[in-house]
Amino acid sequence: MTPVKPNCSVTLLSALGIYCYKGLEDDSVVKARLWFTESDYISEGWFRQRIYVVDANPFGKGMPQVSVITDVRHTATALLAALCFDAPVTFIADALRNLLKDECRDFNHKGWKADMSDKLAPSDLYATIYMLASLYSLKVSASCTAYGLTILGINKLLRNGLNAICDKQPHELGYNNSIEQSLRTNAIILFFLAPLLADIYPEYLEESVKFIMRYVHRDNGVATWLDGDFDTTVSILAGLVAAEKHLNGKNVNLDTVIKETKCFVETEFNTRSVFHPVSLSFILFIYTNTNLHKSVHSTESKEEDTIIDILLMVSTKAEEQAITKLEHFEERELNDRLSYLFRSEKGLNIAMARGFAYGELDVAIMAQTIYMQLKPKVLAMAGFCAGKRGEQALGDVVIADRVFNYDIGQQVAENKIKPQISSYNLDVRVKQKIERYGENWRSSIQLDKPEDFDFQCYAFLRELLNYPDGVKPNVLYDKKKYPNWEDIVKHLLEKKYIGKINNNEQIILSQKGIRYLNELLLLFPDGFVPPIPSTMLGTLATGTKVQQWDGIFNYLNSQFDRKCSVLDMEGHAMAKIAEFNECPFIIVKGVGDFAQNGKKFDNRFIDYAVYSSYRFLIEFLGKNLSVFGL
Repeated sequence: MTPVKPNCSVTLLSALGIYCYKGLEDDSVVKARLWFTESDYISEGWFRQRIYVVDANPFGKGMPQVSVITDVRHTATALLAALCFDAPVTFIADALRNLLKDECRDFNHKGWKADMSDKLAPSDLYATIYMLASLYSLKVSASCTAYGLTILGINKLLRNGLNAICDKQPHELGYNNSIEQSLRTNAIILFFLAPLLADIYPEYLEESVKFIMRYVHRDNGVATWLDGDFDTTVSILAGLVAAEKHLNGKNVNLDTVIKETKCFVETEFNTRSVFHPVSLSFILFIYTNTNLHKSVHSTESKEEDTIIDILLMVSTKAEEQAITKLEHFEERELNDRLSYLFRSEKGLNIAMARGFAYGELDVAIMAQTIYMQLKPKVLAMAGFCAGKRGEQALGDVVIADRVFNYDIGQQVAENKIKPQISSYNLDVRVKQKIERYGENWRSSIQLDKPEDFDFQCYAFLRELLNYPDGVKPNVLYDKKKYPNWEDIVKHLLEKKYIGKINNNEQIILSQKGIRYLNELLLLFPDGFVPPIPSTMLGTLATGTKVQQWDGIFNYLNSQFDRKCSVLDMEGHAMAKIAEFNECPFIIVKGVGDFAQNGKKFDNRFIDYAVYSSYRFLIEFLGKNLSVFGL
């Protein structure tokens, strides 16, 4: 019998379709598993041995053929099949050990190449897709540790592998320059990698879908691609079905086009006697829409075995809710009936917790208790802080490069304390990464920035200029333009920038208000513009009291640190816990108020400040966890 090399991708996809459709094994699935996994290992487990296979697809009853698998793509396909079809763990371990060797990676160490013999070979698209699908399955099932892999190691492989794909635009993917190849390749990527892309590169997932949608042809409630090419349309439909639930309805809505494409497939299927066997596999998947990696994902991982990358502490229920109302977390319980919130994002397993009350004591007790059980890689804190007016803008995100407690010391008189400084510094390597990080992360903030209070006051006074003889308030009333209308009017009355006339029925701009406007116009000839929030390093002071003292920063700058411009009530405790446990830490706070009387004007910024600090943490750590030496 002459050895041949059948199409391993066809066999894998065909068996997957049956597996998804029936939810159980049949003869075709068994034969596919035998093809991929039943053999004697030689040459350190590389699949160079003879493997009996039923033709090139499990649907037929063809004569057994002999295949000699010698390349990386076949090996990667065999690994994915092994994970999907419950192959022996020895086979999986052997395949993984070999596929992770340098000989299998491309020369940039991003993806996987087709042939391990060529040292300078670029990455092979399908070998890389199958490897990424396999690694993501291992990560999600939390079974990677059984094969000697860590979550951090898998995350690095996933990011590097995706770079081999996402460095190219969707229209550049494929083995030639034809639109058909590019469309089919994008469809395969969505079919296998939609959840991974949604986790790490959601913007590329969206771009791939948008590229596919540019070439859809719609006619009388029917959607097709490439003049109704059946096989191409079916493969694209399978990719869109796999991607739909990961788009979260943002910017792309696929409901209608999926329904219209199904209409085409249902009509055409009954009229065709010949089509590619993979098309039938896709059809079975489309109409069952079950998880591709069934056996891997059906094994529920124990929560206590989940490796936690980040233990994220917040101070209050309000801070927690500012995050959870925009990001989904699941609640988990520890053995001592304490609970925390869990979420996976950007390749990170995140545990979020808070004390039973605000302040250093509660956050320290909770952080240490949870740390001892979860043993996270990094301790982090997000939330809001008070900022120094004139140096900080509301919504600024400040990463503490130094944190100190200003309440520790010796009381020597009624109003006199000899301070005892206790401080901690951010790792200098992390500090330098942050200095170079930029502001692009802000695109992940799913919350509109509140209207600046000073800008509302300025706009109100400018509008009042148009009514030199006074005006009834209801003429100016606009809740969208002035969301803090009541506070604006009270504030401007207190400042005497406006006055009441005609038995208090009208308001008018005062001479003081005109002088104030002229001063602003002198400083801002093109019009007063509200400050734009930025990201920066800063010195954070921690104390035990809620501060509403206008002079607090003058006191801190003169007595402790001239650079201090933000303060909170918990940061110092977090740094101390991190030092005690010899764990890396990072504290990120959003400026939510200015720690002064009248701070109620600023409180509407708190949710935005908290959520911004969370988004920075996740975006930064998702790309830079290794800088902590992990």
